[in-house]
This record gives sequence, C-alpha cells and structure tokens, in this order.
Amino acid sequence: MVASNGSDSSALSTADHFTYLPAPTVTGLSPNLGLIAGGTTVILTGTGFTSGTTVKFGGVAASNVTVNSPTRLTVTSPARGSNGSVDVVVSTANGNSSTSAADQFDYLSFSEFNVPAANSAPFGITSGADGNLWFTESNTTTVGRITPAGLIQEFPTSANSGQGLGITRGPGTDPNVWIAGLSAIGRVALNGTVTDIPTPASPNGANFIAAGPDGNLWFTDFAANTISRLTTQGTVTPFNVPNGSNDLRDVTGGPDGNVWFTEGTSNKIARITPTGVITEFSVPTSQSEPQGITKGPDGNLWFTERGGNKIGRITPSGVITEFSVPTASSIPQAITSGPDGNLWFTELLGNKIGRITPSGGIVEFNVPTASSSPLEITSGSDGNLWFTEEDGNKIGVLKR
Repeated sequence: MVASNGSDSSALSTADHFTYLPAPTVTGLSPNLGLIAGGTTVILTGTGFTSGTTVKFGGVAASNVTVNSPTRLTVTSPARGSNGSVDVVVSTANGNSSTSAADQFDYLSFSEFNVPAANSAPFGITSGADGNLWFTESNTTTVGRITPAGLIQEFPTSANSGQGLGITRGPGTDPNVWIAGLSAIGRVALNGTVTDIPTPASPNGANFIAAGPDGNLWFTDFAANTISRLTTQGTVTPFNVPNGSNDLRDVTGGPDGNVWFTEGTSNKIARITPTGVITEFSVPTSQSEPQGITKGPDGNLWFTERGGNKIGRITPSGVITEFSVPTASSIPQAITSGPDGNLWFTELLGNKIGRITPSGGIVEFNVPTASSSPLEITSGSDGNLWFTEEDGNKIGVLKR
C-alpha cells in the first residue's frame, strides 16, 4: 500500500523503534561531606542507576559502588589532597549525570595546635571581635588566643578570674571577651588585658557565660543555683532558679529575645526573660543530663544530653524532640550553630565531632588525637569549627 504522500507505510512498525534512555541524575547525597582521607560511606539518590554504573568525586573514582536500585547507590568516597567541594558524577552506558548543587560533596580536614602551658586543660572557646579564637584554661591563671593560622598566645589573669570555664564574645558592639573564672568574671580586652568583675551573689564562681539578646551578659552558677545578668559596665543581678540544686550548666541567647540554659541534675531546659521570669521544661529522657545549648539556624534551641547520649531540639514554646547519637556512651558535651546551616557538637568520650542537620541527620568525625576529650566548640570567623581538647591539651579545628 502506498500512502498519499508517496511513502510505503507498510514498512513502518513498532519493531523498528529505537528508545534513547536518559542519562542518570543525582538528586542527593547522604552524608554530603567527609574527611580528605576518604573512606566515607555515601548513599546517592537519583535516577537511571544501572549495572556497571561508575561514580567519580571531583574526577576521582569512588570505590565499592553498589547499585541498590535504579534510584539508589552506595559508594565509598575516595581520598582528596585538600578541602573543598566537588561534584559527584554518576556514569552509565546512557551517559553522565549533569552537575548541580544536589551532587556537591564537601571534603573536610582536621588540624590541631598544642597549648603552650602544660596540662592547661583548655575548656571554653569563642570567636572574638578581632577574628581570632579565645579560650579558657581550667588548670591555669591564663586565657588563650589562637589565630586562624594556629598561632597561640596566652595572657595572665588573676587568681579570681583564672581557671575559667565558659567564655563568650561580648554582646552587640562590645569588643571584649568575657570569661567565667574561678570566683570572678574576667573582662578581656582584645590586647589581652583582663579586668575582674566581682560576683558577690555567686561566691562559688560562674560556670558558663553567654551574650544575651538584651545587650547584657548572662552566667550560671551551678553551686548557688542562680543565673545572673551582668551589664557590660559590671553590674550583677542574680535570679534564683526554682526547686534548688539544679546543677546549672550552659547558657545561650535565644531567638525569642530570652536567655536559655540547661539544668543537669533536674533534667530540664529553662528559659529566663530579661526581667528574670523563669520557665522550665522537662526533658523526655530521664536522667539525660542536659549540658550544652545553642540557638539554632532553624529558630529553635538545640542541646546535648550527656547521660541520654542524645541531641535535643526545643522550640521557643517548649516542645522537645530528641535524636540519638550513633556512637554509644559518647557523652555529647557542647553544641554550636555552624556556618553551613547545621549544628555541630563534641563527643567527650566518643572523641568525635558530630554534625546534626535541622531534620536530625547525624554524621561523626574522629578527632586525630586519641582520648583527647573534645570539650567546647564554636564557629570561627574563617568558616571552620574550632574546639578545645581538654586531655589532649590542644586546640583543634575541623576545616571545611
């Protein structure tokens, strides 16, 4: 039969159709970061994964490629010589996946710096207005400063403001660093000069200290069971916490204009208004021993549970959600908001630095020095995560 256009339609059939299969796609990585040494197990999601699929991280082949399904791959990340982000590209017989933000994998690395004073037991750490990191030494009458390049200088304190625990950058435009010393608050100028602020209402000494959203400093006194407001001019106003012997620990400025703190013994998270009204919220896990607390990038507060081995999230209205840390008995200690929109925390006994996303996904990284006891952690002005190593007598940094 000849068609009206003169072609032979009898020659056309489904048997002569050729189907072009689309190239694979990558829509997500979990986790999306790992150390430059390689060896991270990464799950890729996407489409078009087939037998014989290969995967490259920044042009370097991954190992242990397993096709779990057409939409899921499991691979092991290769090593890389430096930090930075790379595209993860999947290749099949049908082509290569196009690059996008969804396939970005971040390579991280650790560096550690010895504290000059022997057995100083570095404890708290904060990012200063000068772009450096400042840290307390709980076994000495000194306060330390470390540059992003790793140069450390120590400055003398008095016996009262020495042996510090908590440390914070001043509120608002205040350029100083403030330390919670043995029996006084130390105001540290950026040249290292320390001025003592007496705390007569807290004779046992401050524990942790933070800048509040009200333009003041706030510090806890675990033995006196008080939380105090401190103006930058040095006026201290204490507030008694209900129920007594609550073992007050870390403190942070909240996203709601209030100040939040943890109560280790009474197993509560507490909120105090700028005028001193305190509200407490019980942690669901019994004997969880809440410790560190920070304002999250999602408008909530995030805290660690030393006894519960969990990371907690509490909304400004008091609703708590808990997430288990993968490493058993790791003793999660401190937590901070990272520059990447996630939360980063230390594991004192696990000897790890962990990252938790706002949705609760956790990935952990081993600190190079064994049994170094990573304690407090903060985000530096350089975009990296800086932490103290109490038993290692070092300052560590996880470089992004």
